[in-house]
Amino acid sequence: MSRQEFTWEEKENYAAKMSIQTYGFNMIVSDKIPLDRVPDDLRDQKCKHVDYPENLPEVSVIIVFFNEGWSTFLRTVHSVINQTPKKLLGEIILIDDGSTRNHLKEKLDEYIQRWNGLVKIHRNENREGLIRARSIGASLAIKEVLVFLDAHCEAEYNWLPPLLAPIARNDRIATVPIIDKIDANYFNFSAQGGTDDLGRAIGGWDWRLTWKRIPFQEKGEKKRLVSKIEPYPSPAMAGGLFAINRQYFKDLKFYDPGLEIWGGENFELSFKLWICGGELLFVPCSRVGHIYRDLEWNGNPPVFRPSSSVRNYRRVVETWFDDDWKKYFYADRPEAKNIEFGDISKQLEFRKNHCPHDFDWFMKEIAFGVALESPPPPMNKIWGAIQVRNTSQCLDANSGYEYTGKIETWNCNKLRPSQIFRLTENGKLRQRDLCVNSEIKLSDDCSENDAGWDFDETTGMVSFLFRFGDNKERKRCLKFRNITNSSGRVVFADCDADDKNQKFTFVNLFV
Repeated sequence: MSRQEFTWEEKENYAAKMSIQTYGFNMIVSDKIPLDRVPDDLRDQKCKHVDYPENLPEVSVIIVFFNEGWSTFLRTVHSVINQTPKKLLGEIILIDDGSTRNHLKEKLDEYIQRWNGLVKIHRNENREGLIRARSIGASLAIKEVLVFLDAHCEAEYNWLPPLLAPIARNDRIATVPIIDKIDANYFNFSAQGGTDDLGRAIGGWDWRLTWKRIPFQEKGEKKRLVSKIEPYPSPAMAGGLFAINRQYFKDLKFYDPGLEIWGGENFELSFKLWICGGELLFVPCSRVGHIYRDLEWNGNPPVFRPSSSVRNYRRVVETWFDDDWKKYFYADRPEAKNIEFGDISKQLEFRKNHCPHDFDWFMKEIAFGVALESPPPPMNKIWGAIQVRNTSQCLDANSGYEYTGKIETWNCNKLRPSQIFRLTENGKLRQRDLCVNSEIKLSDDCSENDAGWDFDETTGMVSFLFRFGDNKERKRCLKFRNITNSSGRVVFADCDADDKNQKFTFVNLFV
């Protein structure tokens, strides 16, 4: 007999799970936390004794939101007001980018009346996406400096003066706070992890334009820094939280208006700042907590679904990379060549007329640590999905729907980047920044057998050259073993050109 009644704890756990799937956060816990809670103070002790200039500029804080949870969103606003010197906080502009939740309509309009016009709401007529919504906020702002925050943050102690001081000295500088983690389930603060002994890192990327935090380089930032709390240059920022002079941002033409929704705008602005004569600084004494959404959030795209951000990345690359560097992006993302990216003539014209540096200068003088941490990839000999001939199955690193790194087969599907492989000129079989090893698994160690993999287009055989001691070698070939109608396995076998299960084809599914 089925049970009809549920305990209070079961009901609350179910409600919490639903809130995580809806908003990305445990709203049951969040709603119990005061909107005016005092944040943890994670600053270095030396930050508490720094004297900042008296005459710092006023700011317009711009927060774009779309269907945010009530308490996580309002705690962002409350924390900014509570933790910011009143003389510096000119206005908070909330940009509603097409929210459909009822609590973000009249209820929100009524709630912000308590701040007597300090907090304003602009509602976009159509869904613009985060990038264009931020540009809209910048065009509405009236104060000297713009501060952009995500809609699920909490400003920490004295966060704003350290962020403004460098801009007060040089209005062509953008600054970024240290972004601490707020747990999506328990809402406790934890310090941002770092890569040097003082918990600091710079912003970088791999050649797929995946954001990465990378360590200081001994010959660069680490050698130049006098104090561990000193603001320091970074090649790139994550993009969610930063400050910039309003007129300077306008002079830079805001974000490229051709970028869609979100993704890549952080690199576009970072490259534009440096190449066009500006600077980007990370500021250790400015800290802001950020809630990173739970993995069960329904808004998260599946790990392997191609993102529309690839179009944005290509647009950024075609605008700011030069030929000697853009080839590495296309080596790592060959499928991007088939994605239309729109007209960039205005962006190229702006770069030609306003930007004194080229990308090679940027990589050698500012972003040299990026190439050291993520060496440029080898060029591709061939790429695409590796399809078992005379079947509808392709090699796949997703093992159905769960990522395991083990290479098996699954129904061919152009929406699955886990089926896109690259055979490089130096004999690596790669997917993203990983390599297929001799166990037919993805690995971040690409040093094994420097020239192991090969593909014979005539026979359709995919081979791997095993090397042993005493200069002994043995070539083995992949062989398909059918398991079900939709999946199978691949193993190594003695190469046999007459074996139909050893015949594959590289298929470009994006054409």
